[in-house]
Amino acid sequence: YMVRDDTFWTAVYNTLYYTGLAVPIGVLVAMMLALAMNQNLPEVPIFRAIIIIPSVIPLFTLTFIYQALMSPTQGVFNRFLIWLGGPNINWFGDPAYAKIALVLLAQFGAGQVAIVFLAALKGIPQSLYEAASIDGASTLRKFWNVTMPLLRPTMIPAITLGIVWTFNNINVVWLVSNGGEPNDQTHILVSYVYEAAFTMYRFGWAAALSMVIFFILFAFTQV
Repeated sequence: YMVRDDTFWTAVYNTLYYTGLAVPIGVLVAMMLALAMNQNLPEVPIFRAIIIIPSVIPLFTLTFIYQALMSPTQGVFNRFLIWLGGPNINWFGDPAYAKIALVLLAQFGAGQVAIVFLAALKGIPQSLYEAASIDGASTLRKFWNVTMPLLRPTMIPAITLGIVWTFNNINVVWLVSNGGEPNDQTHILVSYVYEAAFTMYRFGWAAALSMVIFFILFAFTQV
């Protein structure tokens, strides 16, 4: 039945799409924030506080703030796009942009990962950068040959936890899109599990879907 169920395959595609964009972009944003916070500037403590605020705001509150910012009628984000000459996008009502809206919302939690990256950056000995400077390495070369290899033990768990979070992120999906609107474009596997169990009362089907999520996440953590 699962193989023939179109809603199941839609949920699988949406989940992989959401995870495949939200996690890499989130890691990149967190890395950029961590590098910015690692600079010796007097304003850095203020920037750290501003960056971490979205991560400590309750998820329900953050979601409602995000919906207000992305509103097609009075949202600040759309007004900025119009000022740049762009279109007025209905982020939560247009099937072409609904999944992108979820990906953008996921980046509000990048500050929490950035703090972890910042702690790892603080643990890198400055002597390695000094030795690279003596060898004539550029800033980009230092980043690729010194910073990135030493951040790998921190980056891999961050990516793994990000994948697990996006696969189980039913709260945001339900608040933003009521569990899949428009036209099931934001219907991910975990929201399908909830719908099967508590809307259709098909608990066996929900359990089967849950096992699919388990095996996919198990495969990701073994890679």
